[in-house]
Amino acid sequence: MTLFYRHLISDARLSTFETKNNFQNHYIIINANTKIYIFKPMALIKGNQIMLMVDNKAIAFASAHTLNITGETVDTSSKDNGEFGSQTVNRINWEITSSNFVTSYSAGVNGYDKMFDLMIAKQPIDVVFGTPGNYDANGLIRGGNSASEAPTEWNYGTSYLTGKAVITSLNLTANVGETATFESTLTGTSALSRVGSYIM
Repeated sequence: MTLFYRHLISDARLSTFETKNNFQNHYIIINANTKIYIFKPMALIKGNQIMLMVDNKAIAFASAHTLNITGETVDTSSKDNGEFGSQTVNRINWEITSSNFVTSYSAGVNGYDKMFDLMIAKQPIDVVFGTPGNYDANGLIRGGNSASEAPTEWNYGTSYLTGKAVITSLNLTANVGETATFESTLTGTSALSRVGSYIM
């Protein structure tokens, strides 16, 4: 790319950036009608960057999350379709599963105890799924650590998925010699809505 555009760039004016679709993109002005955009390469998102939050708090010590969105179809085949059937999506269903380690009870922590209480209550809860606004690759720093600049609790950013869901399953696994785990399934009871200009 450098060799190809060298003769253009030598006479061009390098601008700072402009905002397009909420991304700041550098560009080079060739003339009044021509710009060459220099887009930053897209970064791959790692699984540990995506969190599930219930009632404004992440479920503690998560190891995996899965979001499943399915379309419920209705057979709309008619004689006009010939040998091939026709389907129409009637409604959208969604659910999120969360796998977590079991910890001893701590007030204010969304652990197994909290999820148990929410399931027994049988009431819809607010769910947020996305990358925390204060994500730190070094993880959370809890009380007693001197690294005060690190987050002590995840909070959601400006772009995420959200909706209301009920807990429809809560399975705890306790094997000899292994750390106990639990898996919860949250089934949507409302639309799963996008907040912000992108999802993750």
